[in-house]
Amino acid sequence: MKLSARAVRGSEVLLMDRKTPIALVRGLIFDAENGKLLGFKVGINKVICSLDLNFDEDKKLFYVKSLDSICNTSDVVRIEQSLSSGMYFNKQTVVTESGKKLGRLYDLNFEPVSGVMTDVIVRRGFISFKKRLIPKHEILDVSKAAIKVKDDGAKVPIFETKLKSKTAPVGGAVLSDLLTN
Repeated sequence: MKLSARAVRGSEVLLMDRKTPIALVRGLIFDAENGKLLGFKVGINKVICSLDLNFDEDKKLFYVKSLDSICNTSDVVRIEQSLSSGMYFNKQTVVTESGKKLGRLYDLNFEPVSGVMTDVIVRRGFISFKKRLIPKHEILDVSKAAIKVKDDGAKVPIFETKLKSKTAPVGGAVLSDLLTN
């Protein structure tokens, strides 16, 4: 089973009783070196470390054992390093090793139990979007400015989506709701 990072953003994290919401996922923090989920950003300078997260596959929800799972970003060294260096997945330009621009990082998929990223979705275009699903093994390097993929990444089939509608404001900005194939 794979989950999309975009689908997880805005989800509630529940206490172990699976009834009491304690936080909303504002972002996902992945390690750029190994593609592993480090944690969920749940507030300004607040995170839930991935070691504290549990995933219920039947109900498709994340839960934690206690409120102590929410901590400051500075309390988790690897998360602090990742955020301060800018070496994480965040809408970077995606280019091939030969320099061809494929687009921008749009989303990524991960396995929720292990926290391992499986592939990234690259988007190009404005009204009619062209997307590519690039497997993790095609990624060569992640920097603040760009994600470099093997030249084979340019050969991945493209699929198109079109602008559907506007959704309610999330975090102060109106996000576009996209159809996916």
